[in-house]
Amino acid sequence: MPSRKSAASAAAQGPSVGPCAWRDALLPELQKGLKTLRVHAAAAYVDDPGAQKALFGKAAAVQAPKRRRAKKGAAEAAPAKPA
Repeated sequence: MPSRKSAASAAAQGPSVGPCAWRDALLPELQKGLKTLRVHAAAAYVDDPGAQKALFGKAAAVQAPKRRRAKKGAAEAAPAKPA
């Protein structure tokens, strides 16, 4: 039977405890599958270590593209169209 302290702390953490529990339960299976995948990839790419490194290496920083601002001089130099 759970103690009052653990029941109180579970209530304080709120509803987010449940979804994390089932996700955390899947982690060991995911890690085992990834380890197996790395072994099979090492065998498949024995002649091309660069491909294996590209597949399992650290991801580069990904940033969303930003719109470039128009230069101040170009906006001022353009003549206004008559209405």
